Amino acid sequence: MSHIINCYCARYCRSSVSDTLMHREAYAHRIELRRIIHPIGAVAHIERIVRGVNLHFHEMVAHTALGAVTALIRPLVRWMRVGRRKGMAKLPVPVISVGNITFGGSGKSPLVRWIARWYQQRGMRVGIVVTGYGDSNGKVTHNATTAHIGDEGIEHAQMLDNIHVTAARQREAGAWRLIHKHGCDVIILDDGFQYRQLTRDLDIVLVDALHPLHHLCPLLRESPLALARADIVCISKADVAEALMGVKALQRMSRYIEKLSGASSGIRMYYKPTAWYDVRAGVQRQLEALSGGKVLAVAGTAEPYSFWWVLSKIGVELTALLAFPDHHHYTMRDLKSIIAMAHLHKADLVVTTGKDAVKLQPILNALDGAQCALPWYALRIDVAFSAGCVNLERALEQAVNVQ
Repeated sequence: MSHIINCYCARYCRSSVSDTLMHREAYAHRIELRRIIHPIGAVAHIERIVRGVNLHFHEMVAHTALGAVTALIRPLVRWMRVGRRKGMAKLPVPVISVGNITFGGSGKSPLVRWIARWYQQRGMRVGIVVTGYGDSNGKVTHNATTAHIGDEGIEHAQMLDNIHVTAARQREAGAWRLIHKHGCDVIILDDGFQYRQLTRDLDIVLVDALHPLHHLCPLLRESPLALARADIVCISKADVAEALMGVKALQRMSRYIEKLSGASSGIRMYYKPTAWYDVRAGVQRQLEALSGGKVLAVAGTAEPYSFWWVLSKIGVELTALLAFPDHHHYTMRDLKSIIAMAHLHKADLVVTTGKDAVKLQPILNALDGAQCALPWYALRIDVAFSAGCVNLERALEQAVNVQ
């Protein structure tokens, strides 16, 4: 009996020590984030408050209060979405949708590119339809502007070879264009989960591990109950969430998702850096090329924490991260402020995300060397899977009957 008690106590002590160490490590990461990340502008400050990772007590209080307000209007949003289900179009080719139930930042676009390459490697002609803005309704090219097409569409066009990308407010119209003009035999919808006018053969939903799915999350586009419509649920940024909130928080989220969707949430996705892209010269360089460099980071993304995490793992010295609002349209004034901050922090170069580089490149090219001598690089990322990749590939095969 004493032997059993001793074994139990030893196991409990090891578990307690491990939990304490992980808690301390997560706390240290959060302290580092407070030092590194600088929200730029009122909108960026608001975005920081409503994100799942609250670095200060007042952010946690504001997050809960905003969530309570949005919970009141969510039934109206659900009713509006149900009303748009009538008359769903059916295409003659398989349709794969990649989406989420929160606003921005879950990793949809990198996963869309991964899926597009996966089908392309199996001999299929792939087309991608992104959301169009304003009067956009056509092919996305390397030289297109973000005003009507958005950052993601241009980034797809720049990073994917021999894969056609189109922007359309009516996704079915864009899909038909890809089928007729380019003979595409599989269509991928980037951010298609809430688009109910088009029948799809596979619905993949990403859940950002950094954003809680409880009813007081102000970032939800629709109720977590909507996960029941998904065929596949993939948890993204699991590595960052584990570092900032601990493994137990990630496990609780996984159980909650499985309960809501009825599907396994064992697919875990994370960002994998692949190369640096010289924004001004338009050339690619290996990751090791900037190792040891002192950098200022710039990100106009839904959440900057994952960018911070990736940068912290690739051997650069991060002095500060300027967090602009999501989809921020940079101006010459912004650029001059960034350059001033880089000099203030004694940075050797400025690094940014792929979608920010799309908007920064034209402004940078308008400057001469005397105005901006600092090198500017964008970090190219892909996605990788820590678990469940086989399940995802099996679903992709079954959706289009490929081997």
